Amino acid sequence: MYKKTLINLSSVTLACSIFLGSGLTSFAADPSSGYPEKSEAWVNDGREVTVDGNVTTDSSSLSAAYADGNGSHVTVNGDVENVNENWRSVGAFNGGVVEINGDVTSPNLGGCTSEGSTVGITGDVTSGGRGFITQGDDALTVVEGNVTANDTALINKNGSGTAVTGDVTGSTGINTESGTYITVGGDLNYTDNGIVVTDVKESDIYSGTNDDNGSIVVYGSINNNSGSSDNAVIAIKMDGESADEIISKIPDILVYELPEDTEIVSVSIDDEEIKDAVDAYVTKNINYIIKEDAASSSYYTISGYNTNDDNSLKTMTINSAITVAAQEGYTISAGDNVEVVDNGDNTYTIKLINSKGAITISARLTKSTSVITTAPAKASAPAQTSSDNGSSSSETEEIEAPFIFATFTVTGKTDASAEVLGANRDSADETFGLVSKPVIKVAAGSLTAKEYRNAFIKAVKEAPQGGIVRLETAAVSCIDKTMMAALAERPDVTLEVVFPYAGNTLDVTVPAGTDVMSLLDENGYCGFLYLNAKF
Repeated sequence: MYKKTLINLSSVTLACSIFLGSGLTSFAADPSSGYPEKSEAWVNDGREVTVDGNVTTDSSSLSAAYADGNGSHVTVNGDVENVNENWRSVGAFNGGVVEINGDVTSPNLGGCTSEGSTVGITGDVTSGGRGFITQGDDALTVVEGNVTANDTALINKNGSGTAVTGDVTGSTGINTESGTYITVGGDLNYTDNGIVVTDVKESDIYSGTNDDNGSIVVYGSINNNSGSSDNAVIAIKMDGESADEIISKIPDILVYELPEDTEIVSVSIDDEEIKDAVDAYVTKNINYIIKEDAASSSYYTISGYNTNDDNSLKTMTINSAITVAAQEGYTISAGDNVEVVDNGDNTYTIKLINSKGAITISARLTKSTSVITTAPAKASAPAQTSSDNGSSSSETEEIEAPFIFATFTVTGKTDASAEVLGANRDSADETFGLVSKPVIKVAAGSLTAKEYRNAFIKAVKEAPQGGIVRLETAAVSCIDKTMMAALAERPDVTLEVVFPYAGNTLDVTVPAGTDVMSLLDENGYCGFLYLNAKF
């Protein structure tokens, strides 16, 4: 679908490491010198320079950190700021490289990356004006933190690329010409427009040689903070003799979630017919990112989604549908903005019915499903029901068929184990003041739901002061409200849960004193996978 691979966030954190080697020279800032006009992090002669410490300047014409020309490479191991209200803090031009291991601050403009140049920033960019301008072929800006600006946060021109792993916030979030590549790993927050797309301007110094329209990807939510529903998420500001001419220049737009009760697309053109056609095209062709609940992703497969060239993202468009095939006994959910149809053959058709998005696929075990196991080696599918918040449900107490193969053991403190538990103090393996091997086996074997619940409560009640209750199972299961209530009455007890998942054995520790009742979902259950995600 896409002619050029999107900027992939999995490689963003590596971007700074692909710069040239370490600098040859090291400078330390002199705090008594005030704010000079030109810093030692300013290079235009092909040198590699490293500055250890913060760099602050006060110049109306020079960046605080600057690299101009091939071979010019500036590394700052600290924060960078130009306090002057008339200029920028960072600049990279004509193949120069600037690497900042810290934050960038400016009252005017965070920085500018030009044709063939690269800027990498491990911290945040904060600006009283515009955030960052990236312009020209092969210009790349990578920010591993957040970009926050009072004016437009990100400006891209002529085939350039920008990747931000955190949030982007500005009066306008992104202002870009056709043919650039922008990726935002967090949320995009705005008060005027979220994304503005314009024509490539002939007056620009840097001429791009784009072979396609580029892309804009927002992995998080786009949020309208203006308080007005008229401040559109996407503003198309292009000229053209026809709708087709404008549409042919619009970049691919991929998002996870759009704001409620907000105009999605606005088109700045007087011809109402062209305007309506462009509006309809953009609205129909926004690609909504499909996220997956990692804890349940092993129990279903998805087909029918759109994908970019490197398959890094699954997406769908408004009123399109995907098919999810679930394992026996599972049902599928995908969020509030989709329609889920049970096809009756363990497959589900999921249709996106509005433009808000927020699609997250999750598999849940139905409450009527009974899991029978006779030994750890024969354990079947996980005995749990995942709810929307990631916790789980299990069979009711009335189910008398074998529920799960489980072993409950209790470990106590060394100073109490001999008297309370009858442990052999001489042979005990003491680790951090605890007997590391089990000293009480409360229950083991193939248990019904009722036996499983009662064994858990018994283990918790009979555990010595400061003891550990260890639950080992042959399948993924859950803890219900009555079991959690027993644990809540023993804030001195540590819970360990050991269970198999996806070919591995997971060992989860719930520390003593945890507010365990807060872990339950609205149905009064807490799944092992949810515990694993929390702890």
